[in-house]
Formats: sequence, C-alpha cells, structure tokens
Amino acid sequence: TRESWNVLDPVVLQVMLENDASLGVLDDLAVVRGALEGAMAAATAGRRSDAELDALRAAYERMEHTIDHEDEYNDADMLFHLEVMRQSQIPLAESITRTLYSRARESARFTTNPSKDVFHLTLEEHRRVLEAIEAGDAAAAESAMRAHILDAWQRRRQPTARKP
Repeated sequence: TRESWNVLDPVVLQVMLENDASLGVLDDLAVVRGALEGAMAAATAGRRSDAELDALRAAYERMEHTIDHEDEYNDADMLFHLEVMRQSQIPLAESITRTLYSRARESARFTTNPSKDVFHLTLEEHRRVLEAIEAGDAAAAESAMRAHILDAWQRRRQPTARKP
C-alpha cells in the first residue's frame, strides 16, 4: 500500500512525480519544502555570523548578476537556498529538502520557462529572506521563505485538476 512507501527514496519519489497527473505530489512537496526551509531560515537568522551573512549576501548577489541568464539564475537561486540550509545547521532537514528539491528539479512539470518578470519577483522574495536573516528576525525569515516557496510553486504550476 502507498502508506508503506518510503517517499524519500529517490526512485519512489521520481515514480510518484512522473505519475502525478493532478500535480498533488508537487503541491505537497511545496508545502513540505516551505515548512522545512522556513524552519532552516529561522534557525539561520537566529545564529548567523558575519562570515555567514557575507556568504549569503554573495549568493544573493550572484542571483542579481545572472538574472538575464535563465540557467545561471536558476543555479544561483538553488545556491542561495543551499546556503541558508547549510547555515541552519539542521542536517536532517537539509538532507530531506535536498532530496525533495533535486527530484522536483528533474520533473518537467516542476520547471517551466518563466518570464523575466518572474525572475524579478523571485529575486524580491529572496531579498526579503536575506533581510530578515540579516536582521536576526527568525519569524520574518521563516515567513518569507515559506511564502517564497509556496508562491514560486504557484507561479510555475500548470493548470490541472487539484487532487481531491
């Protein structure tokens, strides 16, 4: 039965994504990622050092400098998220999120060809996360990261019937 599946197993997760006509698995993935990455952003805001802030700012600046180049921008976006995860020092959440994110990025239904306007929206969302972390505001960092992940998925999501 489905309840006995290890959905974190990369093969199981890939099969689920490939057979996800309603996009319900990707909807769920966005919720789980939002919760985990929100918690990691909060942890990062609560413990960041000057050197870590510099690394996070550099990741954000890389997004700014690559905004006109889709593949490079997407890589820079991913590196920003990975930097927040690393700095959180919550290895279990980082490991789960990396698995979910890497499998989602392999799904054609997760990745679309966004417009430049979408890149500017995501850059603004990342700026909010960065500013909250810089301010040491864990609640704002969590909220900004969770909103970014959920909103970014809704912008990419193709219209389908929602799961019941």
